[in-house]
Amino acid sequence: MAEGKKFLDYPEGAKYVLLREGVEVEEERLERFSCPVFLLSRKCFEKVSVQENSQGVILLYSYPVIEISKAAKQLIVLDDIQDPGNLGTMIRLVDAAGFSDIFLTKHSVDCYNEKVVRSSMGSIFHVRLHVMEKKRYWNIYRQKTIMF
Repeated sequence: MAEGKKFLDYPEGAKYVLLREGVEVEEERLERFSCPVFLLSRKCFEKVSVQENSQGVILLYSYPVIEISKAAKQLIVLDDIQDPGNLGTMIRLVDAAGFSDIFLTKHSVDCYNEKVVRSSMGSIFHVRLHVMEKKRYWNIYRQKTIMF
């Protein structure tokens, strides 16, 4: 789930767009979506929204399935990140640094947590996220890993 007008810039992979009645959205932004767009009453929208001062736009995405063999040569491994805001910020930094893949260890916060998505400010759509056990990662990438 991604909440806010900025996510209207990421139509790929969206399954549903939910709009609160009265919200103003440019028609051309909605035309890029191939998924259903629903207009919800204020009362109904408030039950779905997790933000107090929502912009009136929610997008629902399915989790992408990414094969490990397609991972880039340069990647970042994040171990047991617990705070959703911190993970979102790290995703932004990794995206800004030009990396395309992030590996998260199994005990990290859910990488599609609403706070992670929001604090990534759209960068979550520019990187591939992989979640796996540390042991499995080391078995696959031991020879390619440089630690700082």
